[in-house]
Amino acid sequence: MNFLSHYYFEQEYNAYRILGQALPDLVKNHDKSWSLHPDKYPEKFNSTDLYDIYQGWQRHLLVDKVFHQSDFFIEKTHEIKTAIGNLFDNSPVRAYFLAHIALELLLDHLLIIKKNIDPKKYYTRLESCDESLLLKFLEMNGVKNPQSFLIFYHRFCEQQYLFSYEHIDNIAYALNRICFRVWRSNFTETQSVNLNLILSAYNQKLSTDFIRIFDHVSQQMN
Repeated sequence: MNFLSHYYFEQEYNAYRILGQALPDLVKNHDKSWSLHPDKYPEKFNSTDLYDIYQGWQRHLLVDKVFHQSDFFIEKTHEIKTAIGNLFDNSPVRAYFLAHIALELLLDHLLIIKKNIDPKKYYTRLESCDESLLLKFLEMNGVKNPQSFLIFYHRFCEQQYLFSYEHIDNIAYALNRICFRVWRSNFTETQSVNLNLILSAYNQKLSTDFIRIFDHVSQQMN
């Protein structure tokens, strides 16, 4: 799941839990060589706030596990892959990868427009956290230069690009940026236009039952 979908499960908890649930993806996006395994020594997190970050991190991993093993994920990813497959026949882009990410971004989009979450509160909660505790958490997980993460983290909080997912037309743009990072290949104009049309149509279908995956994950978490 993407950032706002993870936030859906933590929005009633404190800011450090929300920070913790964001960190696995933030760390991976910042530096793929960083390998954090806080579950190896939970006893280290001996303050309430540090332990909340740890709990958020662990719940992120559990949410992703339940989501990716669900019938919903398998079914919807296959449907999107089938719908977009021919667009990328002569491209390095893998249709399954694109369908996987597209589904996650569409879920974020629907949570916003259906008012299941408030992105403004998400960023406000993150910005309320004491950055010294964030750095300490990274240090305790073996990160040698945690200060380098702060520039990336500040940019994430300042740009607030998750707001852009409110508009369905921005999903294809975001997917193009992600695929460029992976394959150094931009979508053609035709691919972008047709992908946007396909995702807009699929979004209408998804909007009728998308919340059931959040109910399913919540049930499994409890």
